[in-house]
Amino acid sequence: MEHKTSVWTIGFDMNLLAAAYAGIVSSSIAYYVQGLVMEKGGPVFVTAFSPLMMIIVAIMGSFILAEKIYIRGILGAVLIVAGLYSVLWGKYKEYKEKEIEESIILESVKGINGKNIENNGEINDIEMQKNDVNKIIPVVSISVPKA
Repeated sequence: MEHKTSVWTIGFDMNLLAAAYAGIVSSSIAYYVQGLVMEKGGPVFVTAFSPLMMIIVAIMGSFILAEKIYIRGILGAVLIVAGLYSVLWGKYKEYKEKEIEESIILESVKGINGKNIENNGEINDIEMQKNDVNKIIPVVSISVPKA
């Protein structure tokens, strides 16, 4: 660890460009991935996976920067993963319940003798056309005088 302040100063050179580039590129990739996840899975998944970034940073820091990981950090990571799993499990159960409700609705929509609603819709269209024939439609005519 360097104790000289001159080592830690960032001037207008390649060090500033490298730090800015790393921050801008990594942030843009993170926002892009979050947008994709929000589009496909919804905002619950984005907020559920954001604590996972801390775990990834700790693991990468231990490999790249040789940082030490303590037991408290491991316990925190286990708690985060358990919370993430419980959110995903709840969303899975919610999805399955919704799927069952939709199948029940489709079963109740089926007509007598196993005919689908589409067949009943065709019958209703024919009946409506028969009723339309009996209706009187007012006709308006406009005549233009010859000059």
